[in-house]
Amino acid sequence: MTKKLMPLIVILCIFAAVLLPATFYKIEKSTTSSTESKNKNINTDISTESADTTRQIKTDSKNESSNKSVPNMVANDTQVVKEQKTNSENRKTDIDTSNYLRSLQCISYKLKSGETLTDIARKYESTCNLNSTIKMIKSINKIEDANTIDSKTVLNIPESTIRTGKMYTVVEGDTWYKVANENYPQYTAESVMKLLVYINNLPNNDLPLGERIFLPAI
Repeated sequence: MTKKLMPLIVILCIFAAVLLPATFYKIEKSTTSSTESKNKNINTDISTESADTTRQIKTDSKNESSNKSVPNMVANDTQVVKEQKTNSENRKTDIDTSNYLRSLQCISYKLKSGETLTDIARKYESTCNLNSTIKMIKSINKIEDANTIDSKTVLNIPESTIRTGKMYTVVEGDTWYKVANENYPQYTAESVMKLLVYINNLPNNDLPLGERIFLPAI
């Protein structure tokens, strides 16, 4: 009986020797594949989480940058308002020569026999030069030729303006623009220049060194 079973036992042993390594190989391969699959899933999860984190950081950074820009926009708007206010405060007024002369308060003065406009102007030499006084009197009274007036003429004389103005002696470097801008900062220099040139009866490009010019109170 034993001898009959021997071949069968040998066959089973051989079969077992062949099948067992193959089975272990399949189990090991399956285990390795499962492990690799798990690692792959873990890596994928990590990559996804990292991408989400990066995206969140970028979003937060963008929001922070946007929030920072709001104060800057407010600051810029405030600066614009300040500049507009400054420009408005620095805006100067034009002065019209004709309107200025018409607005002057005057006293009535009757010429004496033989009296001339130069004689009248000399009474105000301490505060106004002869040229300016005569020029204003002629302009206000619409006198073209001083030789045509007689002793019966009644003149309007801007005495208040003549007495409250001041004399200025031209120094080196002076120009009409500079004098106008420094003495009448509330008015545009160009309009004041026209007034000063007219009243002082001097060319607008001629401001002689040492010349005494009249600066009226405006």
